[in-house]
Amino acid sequence: MIRRYITYILGLYIVGLGVAMIIVSGLGTSPISSWAYVMSLNTPWTVGTFTFMLNVMLIAGQYLILHHHGLRREWFNMVLQIPFSFLFGAFIDLNLYLLRLGFTPETISATLGVSSPAYAAQMLCLLLGIAIQSIGLVLEVKPQVTMMSAEAFVFYSSRRWKQEFGKVKVWFDCALVLLAVVCSVGFALAREESVVNAVLTAVREGTLLAAILTGLFVRLLSRHVAPLDRFLFPTPTNAAVTERKTSDIKIIRATNTAGQAGAYYVRIQAMARKHHIPLNVEFDEHDMPDTKYIVAVDDCLPVATCRLYAIDDQRIMLGRIVVLPEYRHQGLGTRVVSEAEKWAREMGYATSVLESRDNKIHFYETMGYLADYSQKIVGETFTCYRMEKTLISS
Repeated sequence: MIRRYITYILGLYIVGLGVAMIIVSGLGTSPISSWAYVMSLNTPWTVGTFTFMLNVMLIAGQYLILHHHGLRREWFNMVLQIPFSFLFGAFIDLNLYLLRLGFTPETISATLGVSSPAYAAQMLCLLLGIAIQSIGLVLEVKPQVTMMSAEAFVFYSSRRWKQEFGKVKVWFDCALVLLAVVCSVGFALAREESVVNAVLTAVREGTLLAAILTGLFVRLLSRHVAPLDRFLFPTPTNAAVTERKTSDIKIIRATNTAGQAGAYYVRIQAMARKHHIPLNVEFDEHDMPDTKYIVAVDDCLPVATCRLYAIDDQRIMLGRIVVLPEYRHQGLGTRVVSEAEKWAREMGYATSVLESRDNKIHFYETMGYLADYSQKIVGETFTCYRMEKTLISS
């Protein structure tokens, strides 16, 4: 747990450094910091101060969204956001102070040994800031400590009104940028200054690039951080010393009540508790006494599962594929799915179908599944895409 909090705080610091570098580039700011930056230019208070104020307002917004809709389950996460929001604001101010001591786009270019015109140096500083911010976001998200206020506000909004997270995030970013533009115009008119210059001080091409590239960089980095996952969620140990051998974990076909109970246990621990999914949502009409399950068992402990049910005579659905967090990144997901496919072939099904979260599509592609991006399933908790794999060639 301590290493997760340390990694999370390190991620906050690195995000703060990235935000500061984007600001120093002079080509605009990232959408999340655009309003705070505009306010800092026109008041005695700092970017970090306004960032903290914005986060507090977003936490209040979360309270209003969740009131009578799961507030009791989420109150700890909301409270935890307050000290981390303060730290984040402080990290932005600290990095801005350090960078402004002399670390300009030109000096950054010189440090990297690149000789370039002024605009190219600014663009280099901007791209470096976006890359650093993306690294920090990965370090912030992976420990699964808590979401920062902006992401939490978007997440709870998308879940409350059953909208896709990505779409709500775009609307949210646009709203912040629009707010920054409105404030810039207001300050410029009040001081009888150039409105165009005031707007371009905070919202420029860097704002658009930060909005587009950050998500791309984060997705790219997230595919190559298996060592970080192993560091944050160590393999279970005997006496905290001897690593268990995953080959000792048995993969069984659950055909009785005891086997089903094992599958239910894994899903309650890894899904219902972690993602606050109500039991009547996690367990649906396909969880019947005759439903088939695959269960991975470590000694007597169920640690992974997969559900199978027929769609028609030729297709079978694999779903509720879950591995306990402390057992992930050891190949158990692959073993469970492979056993389910083997069982499906024996029963004569020609095609295996599953619905994958967007961040897991690559995993299933490595197992031979093809994604159909026209088949998107938007749920209360996740957005998934239909994937298929041929089990028996005709």
